[in-house]
Amino acid sequence: MKIRFLGTAAAEGWPGLFCSCDACTKARNLKGKNIRSRFSIMIDDAYKIDFPPDSYYHMVRDGLDYTKLKYLFISHPHFDHLSSEEFDFRRKWFTNLRNDHSLNIYGWSKSIKMIKKSMAESDENEPIFHAIHKFQKINTPDFYVYPLPANHMQPKDKPFIYLFVRKSDGKTFLDAHDTGMFYDEVFEFLKKFHIDVISLDCTHGALSSLNNHLGHQEVLLVKEKLEKLHIFDNGIFIVNHFSHNGKWMHEEFEKFFKPHNIIVAYDGMEIDF
Repeated sequence: MKIRFLGTAAAEGWPGLFCSCDACTKARNLKGKNIRSRFSIMIDDAYKIDFPPDSYYHMVRDGLDYTKLKYLFISHPHFDHLSSEEFDFRRKWFTNLRNDHSLNIYGWSKSIKMIKKSMAESDENEPIFHAIHKFQKINTPDFYVYPLPANHMQPKDKPFIYLFVRKSDGKTFLDAHDTGMFYDEVFEFLKKFHIDVISLDCTHGALSSLNNHLGHQEVLLVKEKLEKLHIFDNGIFIVNHFSHNGKWMHEEFEKFFKPHNIIVAYDGMEIDF
């Protein structure tokens, strides 16, 4: 399984689109891993989590081929995780695809409706839509995927985090962004599994938060509880989804998290397992 971190920023990107705060100014000067586009993850070539406004940029930068994308999982309908207008370009007027129903899109019904609205004049290239619910088991050729309720803008937007279980060997990847501290029901559900790789929200960075997003200290609380419940142990632990309001540069994140065996994600990072 190749996990590619296409974008690692919160909604406004980093540096922020219209911002000149110290964190954005430093990022512009330092560049490198401090430049962060809007969040998305690619698993191998056929699986993707979220479709942000920077999806075209990710395609060009990383040489992606979205015609190979077969399974798209939307966490929630906020624009930085779902740029639904882009799906207008799947219609026959903009592509040589014909009678292609090979793209499966999973998400809460509101996310599905947003994409359908953007494809109002759709034809033979409409994706296969799957309106899903929390804890519902999704069966794909390579994975069992479980959408779990996220502590983020509930109950209005019903966001998901996703647990991927590889069929070939039972290896697991937990994608957990735009969430605060996990709900008790999520911890209880995860007791059935051993997490091999986790990518966890750290939007607030040097600040603190337990709801909607996490900060640096709260990340450690989640890790500690996962270890205490024997859900995670000696796997790969990654922090991701950063806002410039969290202040720290990439090296500052690494300085804090390295003693805890936590990897700080950056745009273009890849993990193979």
